[in-house]
Amino acid sequence: MTAAQPPWWYQRRFRLPLLLGCLGLSLSALIATGSLESAGSAPSRRWCVPTTPPLASVRLSTILELHTSLLPVLRPIARARYRVGTVLPEDAWSDNYPLSLRASRRANGLWPASWEMRSSASDPQLAPAQDNVVADAFLFAGERQAQRFFTEVSSGDCRSDGSARPASQPPRARNVVWVNPDDVIQDDVFLLRGPRVYRVGEVRPAGAPSRPSFAQQQAGVSRVDALACALPGADCPRPAT
Repeated sequence: MTAAQPPWWYQRRFRLPLLLGCLGLSLSALIATGSLESAGSAPSRRWCVPTTPPLASVRLSTILELHTSLLPVLRPIARARYRVGTVLPEDAWSDNYPLSLRASRRANGLWPASWEMRSSASDPQLAPAQDNVVADAFLFAGERQAQRFFTEVSSGDCRSDGSARPASQPPRARNVVWVNPDDVIQDDVFLLRGPRVYRVGEVRPAGAPSRPSFAQQQAGVSRVDALACALPGADCPRPAT
């Protein structure tokens, strides 16, 4: 009896092209669904800088007002501020230093509507070591742009090992804990009030543990939340007496 003829797709001259075609379709599907990962690697958040809405352009008087709005945050904990100046929205991810007024003045004679102060402050858990504390004010042209920026900046996205959650205080503020570009853990709190977005952040000193305990991390988050209560319109509840 004559052996049955194998189907066309089983024949040698058809098998290799068919297998390659199936492999290509599988790879395309994986890429389209974002499921293609290196073997044995765990998903991780990589540091990046998203596209952010532009700041308003303002006169020097508004810059002075933004500066004044941050003073209640840092004045109780430190007198000396080692860096001050204007910042761009993307600096909340890149952690770039602020620019002087002279360097950031625009061609039209105005400035980007922002201000940042960086200071060293005593850390009660690591005395006599000092933390680096940063306070920012960002002013946008309208509330919609501020809301968009707040949504982006108060998430863990585009941050190495970033995690975000609602802050204990001020109301409607959000905490972000992440490893900044200097490979140091940073605790931030972000606050949206009208067209303004504020940030208060803390970075542990060089002698601090590179991976603090849960209690240490909670203490850092609680400190920035408490400092943010000094911001304009923070509306933190008064402590019970």
